[in-house]
Amino acid sequence: MVEQDRIYQIELNTISASLAGLSSKLAQFQRKRFPEMNIPLNKASISIGKSFEQAISLYKQEYNLEASASIGILFVIQETERNVYDQIHLQETINSNIPIVRKGLRDPSCFEVDLEGRLICDSLEIGLVYYRAGYSPTEYETPSFWTSREVLESSRAIKCPDIASHLAGLKK
Repeated sequence: MVEQDRIYQIELNTISASLAGLSSKLAQFQRKRFPEMNIPLNKASISIGKSFEQAISLYKQEYNLEASASIGILFVIQETERNVYDQIHLQETINSNIPIVRKGLRDPSCFEVDLEGRLICDSLEIGLVYYRAGYSPTEYETPSFWTSREVLESSRAIKCPDIASHLAGLKK
């Protein structure tokens, strides 16, 4: 964020990789508004998208899956999502061959873990669970939210963030 003649980092978020899309756009606007300040390019959303692609690739390697196997990413979203445009921007940076599913935690029947630990959602094996919901206990309105989280955590899918990081979350 630019204020007068200084550049500030206003948040360090260890819970989710969020606001990358919007902050990238904001940096573009600020570069035009303050050309004299030499504001650096912000490629956060591209970096996160590439990291997600790499996570899927590593998941396939770990479980000896064909490179062409259809393994998806699950965006766990809030029931009344307010930050959808940032998420869409991030989705657009991810290889279009990787399917993306968006689900909330309200209905645990959306998620299934098979005997091998594979997470299945909408008939798709999920290799990466990207949490954009479930930040605080207040988001778990009923026991079904907790059940969904338990099912997701019991799977072999990579979690972003993992439960240890989520519990130790820091906002500065």
